[in-house]
Amino acid sequence: MTHFVLSHCRGALRCVALASCLVHAGYALAQTSVPPLFVTASRSGQPLTDLLADVTLIGPEEIARAGPGGLTGLLQRQPGIEVVTNGGPGSASGVFMRGANTAQTLVLVDGLRVSSSTTGTTPLEAIPLEQIERIEILRGPASSLYGADAIGGVIQVFTRKGADALAANAGANVQLTGDLATDGTTVTVTKISPVGK
Repeated sequence: MTHFVLSHCRGALRCVALASCLVHAGYALAQTSVPPLFVTASRSGQPLTDLLADVTLIGPEEIARAGPGGLTGLLQRQPGIEVVTNGGPGSASGVFMRGANTAQTLVLVDGLRVSSSTTGTTPLEAIPLEQIERIEILRGPASSLYGADAIGGVIQVFTRKGADALAANAGANVQLTGDLATDGTTVTVTKISPVGK
């Protein structure tokens, strides 16, 4: 009987030891985080420590705290960037980066060049902050990667991704008209018609 109890205790101790090791390994994995990858500076994903260029990342937390100023107000707070607006809120704006004019500062939205056909500048006021996931700002000449539009630098806006599946909701209102007759447990309706008809 003693041998039986000792063998079960050893088995239980092994299970507890194994579970403890797994919990600590899982905790260690949870503590390690992957550094963000920047794609604007080299057109391929690289961590910040490997970049030679001056790059700033504006993450979701800072975007959420930006307030009512919109994208132009958020960019205005960044070093080396000057935003000018031709009028009140929502009017055409331009970005000057490191002394270069608006035609020499490239703005990309999800990797695509964005500019107005009428003003020649990017309509920053038309990009809502609620749709932005993060922003990468590359200061300095990047014309070897992006062309003459990027002499002052590049601002790349990454938008939020949509939901996985398309969802639709539908509803209807009906109006019951006619005589209702009950025979104890059931209700008989003589006519159902859509509301408004």
